[in-house]
Amino acid sequence: MFLKQLHRIIFLVFLFSVSLAAQDSKRLMAERALTEAELLEKVWWVPGNLEKKLIECEKALAIWRELSDKKREADTLLLIAKAEIYLNDRGGKSEKSKLLSGQAMEIFKTLGDTEGEAFALRNIALQETFDSFERGKSFFERALTLARQSKSQKAQTEILDLFARVSSSNGESEKALEMLDEALQIARKSKDTIDEANVNFAYGLTYWHIGDYEKSLAHYEQAHKLFKEFGDLSWATTSIENAALVYNLLDQPEKVLESYREALPFRRDNKHITAIADNLTSIATALVKLNQPQKALENLDESMQIYLL
Repeated sequence: MFLKQLHRIIFLVFLFSVSLAAQDSKRLMAERALTEAELLEKVWWVPGNLEKKLIECEKALAIWRELSDKKREADTLLLIAKAEIYLNDRGGKSEKSKLLSGQAMEIFKTLGDTEGEAFALRNIALQETFDSFERGKSFFERALTLARQSKSQKAQTEILDLFARVSSSNGESEKALEMLDEALQIARKSKDTIDEANVNFAYGLTYWHIGDYEKSLAHYEQAHKLFKEFGDLSWATTSIENAALVYNLLDQPEKVLESYREALPFRRDNKHITAIADNLTSIATALVKLNQPQKALENLDESMQIYLL
């Protein structure tokens, strides 16, 4: 009798061990998928990488749900929600992103994860602003309150940054500057290069809206420098293109030409067709101002061929 019970216990322990091993194997598969997604996001501007990232995140999400790992499920939902914003063609408006963020927020609430809840609410706030800035503001304010409660410097910086951009675009530039001052202080304190680059880019946008082009230019150039240091060549390129727009307003065609020529190779390498054509047109305009009509025509001809494709 004793031997039978012992054999039964040994058998049950064996089954439990096999079950744990299977769970560990699945968990490892999910982590590998998310690692692949993270690597793809580091070069997100390469055509097709966001779609590939989404596939890897969906793989991971299915496993986390199977394993009932709610924390990792919510984290992955936010990764998918972020990708959905960039994949749609409506300037960031995405009902799916809003839906996924809402699902993540409910999980974070249940877990008592205030930081995660703040990030999810930030995503929802952005989507709400497309329909009503005032409604979106209330969501941003709630998200910021949660971020401060969580003591997460990352959450505070990113929410302040996005809230400031939206506020500036809706005529509240002075309020935006106050938020950016706070965000920049936190980013520098935490020595977070990408957050500092993003905040400088947001300053550039805000001073543009105000009409202070010298300050706008200084921040775009700083953002360009920091994005390059971090390795985000897409935002580094966008920063220098925005700087070129400011140089044009300041009637400095030499700097316009220099900036667009710096941006163009990246656009060509990644087959950003519309951006290539736009940059060539802007280069042609600058060359006309510099009394180089023949070179201007060459760039304009190339841009027209692209537009007509």
